Amino acid sequence: MKWETHKAITRTVCHKLGIKSAEKIANASILPDKYPDFIYSKKKRVKVTHHDREALELAFEYLKKARKAYIKKDEKYIEYLGRAVHYIQDYCVDVRKKFLIFKFKSERVHRKRENKLTNISVPRDAIVAGLSEVCTPSNIKTIIFNSEPKEDPREIMFVATYLTTIAVKSIFKPDKPHNLKKNYIKALVIHILLVLSPFLLLFIELSFSTLTLSIILSFVLHKLDFNYHRWKLDYEWFNS
Repeated sequence: MKWETHKAITRTVCHKLGIKSAEKIANASILPDKYPDFIYSKKKRVKVTHHDREALELAFEYLKKARKAYIKKDEKYIEYLGRAVHYIQDYCVDVRKKFLIFKFKSERVHRKRENKLTNISVPRDAIVAGLSEVCTPSNIKTIIFNSEPKEDPREIMFVATYLTTIAVKSIFKPDKPHNLKKNYIKALVIHILLVLSPFLLLFIELSFSTLTLSIILSFVLHKLDFNYHRWKLDYEWFNS
């Protein structure tokens, strides 16, 4: 997106939520273009591609950092939130051109769609839709990661504004799940039992191969315990 579009969406959303640092956050929303983020891919340091899935993953990491900083009254939350909404907004732009049943990236299509966005006002109904969502941290993550890039400029603007609203709300006015601490502790206890359970195999056969298998199974169970990860995210969002 053009810088003016990033700023317009971010500024409008922040003003609607009554955020005093709205202008600072709007200015921070163009930082990834001025000072790019880098990741390591195949042992090489490369720039984050703003319109790929990795952009959403980085955006959510920035949201988590922004929330922690905001709770600690650290003004770094402004930069973190600005970077997060930048990637979320850019991801909403489908930069691919369709040919028959195929789609491929096209810089010309990319520029054309982003140029059209500058003539579209920030949709207020998208802000209303975002504010009406139940913004528990885990729900926010699901909504953001289930979003899809759009081709039509008006749809791009709507989704970008809607997701920006949810992202900003997640920092300043997130919805706290019912019985959060109780449910987190319950999930944590079950998770610990699950992760430790493969090591019972060592009572059957104490060997290096059994230990290796136990570690692998334990790691797999850790990754697949989605209930625990959901409650952990929610709990840490309010208890950083």
